[in-house]
Amino acid sequence: IINEIKEELEEFSKMYSEINLDGFVIFVFRKYEQAICDCISNELIMIKAEEEYEKILSLVSEYISVSENYLNILNIVFQTDNSFICYDEFNNNITEMCKAEAAKEFGNEKNNFEDELLSILLTQNPNECIVRLNGYSINDNLFHTLKSLFGDRIIFVI
Repeated sequence: IINEIKEELEEFSKMYSEINLDGFVIFVFRKYEQAICDCISNELIMIKAEEEYEKILSLVSEYISVSENYLNILNIVFQTDNSFICYDEFNNNITEMCKAEAAKEFGNEKNNFEDELLSILLTQNPNECIVRLNGYSINDNLFHTLKSLFGDRIIFVI
């Protein structure tokens, strides 16, 4: 819609040397009124959703900070097949145990890779978590969520 309005302004300025802005807005923008209202409405919905998401993250982060830590150190090593392996501080593979506890807490349905990772972190609530990405490109939303929830307790290693 911005490009359409811009083109309309450029076309109008070619025909007239002066633009009465009030008249232009009242008469020419009228056909864009609903589209502009829709854009504003959609942005407000997105802003509200983002605020609610941040509020939920804050509440979950607060809950995590007062909850029992089940592991001192959790190492998560990403694999090339969009999976990961969990190790405790003694380098024992605890992936299946972590997945089972997460499934018991959050349900046994098949989650995607990122939901499974988050579920494991929430159930294990480690004092420190080292995530070895091994070239995996973590999406910004997941990174933001994990950093918001665990703060300095989570470290990402490229």
